[in-house]
Amino acid sequence: MAPGATTPRRGPSREYALARDPELDRHVADLEARAADAMDVGTAHGLLDAASRVRHPLRALEPGE
Repeated sequence: MAPGATTPRRGPSREYALARDPELDRHVADLEARAADAMDVGTAHGLLDAASRVRHPLRALEPGE
């Protein structure tokens, strides 16, 4: 990569991928909400880890995929 060049941002395509799959979007939102409400850090960590495992593969998608 040339000096000063930036890598393409992948965030929006990940959000579009979730928006195109309402069931998956609800699942991730539920995991994150349950983590926010969790009374113990281990449970919260596990729930956020599960949400991350869903989101992580989506970051490689391009818009429209």
